[in-house]
Amino acid sequence: MARPLRQVFPLAFAALLGILARPCALRATDLEPRTLEAFERYVHAVDARAARQQDDPGHFLYIDTLPESDRRLAWATIERGEVWVDSPNTRDAAARSLRAPGGLINHWVGAAFIPGVSLAQVLAVLEDYDHYQDIYKPQFVRSRLVSREGNDFKTFLRLRKKTPWVTVTLNINSETLGTPLDGGRASLRSHSTRIAQVEAADTPHEHEFAPGHDSGYLWRFETYWRLEARPGGVAAEWEAIMLSRDIPRLLRWIVKPFVERLARSTVQDMLVATRKAAQNQKPLAQIAPPEAARNQKPLAQIAPPEASE
Repeated sequence: MARPLRQVFPLAFAALLGILARPCALRATDLEPRTLEAFERYVHAVDARAARQQDDPGHFLYIDTLPESDRRLAWATIERGEVWVDSPNTRDAAARSLRAPGGLINHWVGAAFIPGVSLAQVLAVLEDYDHYQDIYKPQFVRSRLVSREGNDFKTFLRLRKKTPWVTVTLNINSETLGTPLDGGRASLRSHSTRIAQVEAADTPHEHEFAPGHDSGYLWRFETYWRLEARPGGVAAEWEAIMLSRDIPRLLRWIVKPFVERLARSTVQDMLVATRKAAQNQKPLAQIAPPEAARNQKPLAQIAPPEASE
């Protein structure tokens, strides 16, 4: 006889705690080629959509590609000072949903309006990689601009996520390409080049797992910033695509909603922190840049747009 739900839930929850409470006991798994190939197809589809938006000034922001009723609702939300968040359903050219066998793709996009600032001020915050650990704490606990050539940035970030059961620390190396556009628009596209899970972080026993052979909390991390000057401020969007190991079927109904809430809160936190830093009278980005970047022309120096009618 099947157990009633009130008995199944405690058993499943106890199993979940047993796995998450000891991350070292979570069996390491390999990022399989088929999983990575499927994820890259997914990212390619998003890149294609983002390129179409970039070529269409009237639909540059994701929220402006939504059906009219949803678009109005999204704009009303951000104009109230709130953060709008959604999970896009990306499909291939044949309108089929894209999945990654052996992995889990989390894809979220958020938007916020930042009043009283210029496009240059927001870009100054987003380019200030040496101070991400201050701007975006506690998510990023270390940050460094590794190198810069024009608007091509190579960066290092240490990401830390805490839950009631486990603390996960990840070293993330990324390459970001900034693109100034006409009409008071700009974009930043970031691609992770190396992600390593860190055990015993900040202790004498700290060490990394081999990338792609770890607990599978995060294998790939792709992000897109889109900024558009509007009357009274700047509309900002942050889109993130993350690849992690798949959730065991037995626990999926419990774990997946938790993972989705965590991802949604991450998008909200990034946008709120960006707004706060941009509106700060003395933003952290005004601190003298490191010598390696001192003579580079920042993307933030692009000319502001003409006042909109």
